[in-house]
This record gives sequence, C-alpha cells and structure tokens, in this order.
Amino acid sequence: MEIDENEKPVTSNCKTGTLLFVADFVTGSRDVLDFACELAERQNADLQLLHVIDPEHTPSSPDAQMGAQFSLEMLAQRARALKRSAVSHLSFGCPENVIPRRAAEVNASLVVLPLNGSAADRLQKRLVRRLRGKCDCPVLAVPRDALLDNHNQVSSSLSNREAISV
Repeated sequence: MEIDENEKPVTSNCKTGTLLFVADFVTGSRDVLDFACELAERQNADLQLLHVIDPEHTPSSPDAQMGAQFSLEMLAQRARALKRSAVSHLSFGCPENVIPRRAAEVNASLVVLPLNGSAADRLQKRLVRRLRGKCDCPVLAVPRDALLDNHNQVSSSLSNREAISV
C-alpha cells in the first residue's frame, strides 16, 4: 500500500529529466544531498527527494510518519537554499518496488542513494544492486566520505551517463 503525502513542488525551468534522491536520514545524507544538488544543476535536471517507509520492517506510528515527513521537508528546504527547486515525496511500501515505480513516474535520469560507512551500508548496497536491474536509469550509491576525494571523477562520469558507485 502506497500513501503519498505533502508533495510540494517549486517552480523549475529544468527540462532534461529528474534526479531522484532517496533520503534515509542517516549521518551524511545532507552531504550527499549537496552533491546531488550539484549534479542536478550540472545535468539541468529537476530534483525530487523520496523517503520510503517499509511497514514490514519499520514499525511506524503517526508521530513517526510526521517525523519522517518533517525530516524530508528539512532536506528539501536545504536543497532550496542551495538554489535548487525540490519536491519532497513520502511513500510507504517495499523500497525495492517503490523506488523504481517513482523513478518511472518522474522520468528519472538518475537515482542517488547515500551511504554513511556504517554496517547498514551493506543492506543499502544490496538494494542498489537490485534497483539497477529494475530502474530504467542509472542508480548511484554515494558514500559521504568519498565525496571530497572523487567529486570531479563522479561528476565527469555522470556527464558521460555511466552508472558508477563511488
């Protein structure tokens, strides 16, 4: 069951697709969001932020859902402060199914997921591998600590439309 809440568009002149940033609210998401904003700017793409709550794996109360929406909106405001239009979208369901469906709905040209260097990254990396088989666009997993070292390499590779994971 998917429930969409509070989609808040901001006017944009971008016409070359959408960069879909999948937020997980872990340490480093903001750094990766800043990077995603820059990629969207370079690709002249719209930016959408998506958070998926999986009811089968995450107990969720109305207060927790409001907290997730608030955190997602804070990330969207950060993107807007960086001069990017941003749409925030909260969905419920299995991330492996919700993310490709949302990517198709918005004609995503790239899906970006943050990694934070924790043990949970192993699960994120598995999700990324599965998403690469289900999405019609490249899927990029970005470790926060690799941003400074590989920033130019990642940007130029994406300009060539390669799917990479730094």
